[in-house]
Amino acid sequence: MDDRLAALTHEVDKIMSIGPIGRWTNPPTTFPMMSETVVFNPDGSGLITSESGMAGRSKQTFEWSMRPPGRLVMRYHGRETWDGAPEAVEEPTDEDAAVYDIEIKIQGTEFASWPVMTNRNGDVFGDLWCALAREHPPLALPQQPPVIQPERNLLSRLRDVLARLPAEAGLNHAGMRGSSPPPRRWSARPPAPNMSLDQSIPSARSRRLQISGNMDRLEMAPAREAHDDPSTCTRAC
Repeated sequence: MDDRLAALTHEVDKIMSIGPIGRWTNPPTTFPMMSETVVFNPDGSGLITSESGMAGRSKQTFEWSMRPPGRLVMRYHGRETWDGAPEAVEEPTDEDAAVYDIEIKIQGTEFASWPVMTNRNGDVFGDLWCALAREHPPLALPQQPPVIQPERNLLSRLRDVLARLPAEAGLNHAGMRGSSPPPRRWSARPPAPNMSLDQSIPSARSRRLQISGNMDRLEMAPAREAHDDPSTCTRAC
């Protein structure tokens, strides 16, 4: 038996011993255009209701009994179609009885996993096209409690953030290689050889002398240009 059925051991034992009493139907999303419903009454009577988009709706009564462990005997009666016209069939006998060795297993669907009744070592029940899940009384797996993460203090969260920073920085540089150059680091130019740091930095007086020399050269430049121009020279010169 599936370990997930451990919580349903009592219900599974009842089904295998006294019978699948209740309303059973195909699990959700199994054949969405087709529905199979089987009702097992406590008095040994039953009803199968089939609905499909192509064949319409039909009903069929049956009698059932249980031969433990897990052997279900069903004797089918006439089938009634969607228009209410019953089929003419003879009364069933023991020779016409269908015997199914049943079992309860877990079957997965798009929504969840369901405990279903099938033929032993099979995926469907009886002559139907699907397995049967008990709708009433409901037979379902117990809900698993949600996993609650322990609360973390501020110091532990800061540690995680700081631990991720070097790794994230490395990934960013690797992912953007060539798109943007890394920041350039500027450093002061070292002084020339055999020159102290004080000599490499000009003093305020030397800067003033350099500026005044530049101004003198600018004032003398127009006079020199006028002397060199022949159009401004007189006959005497």
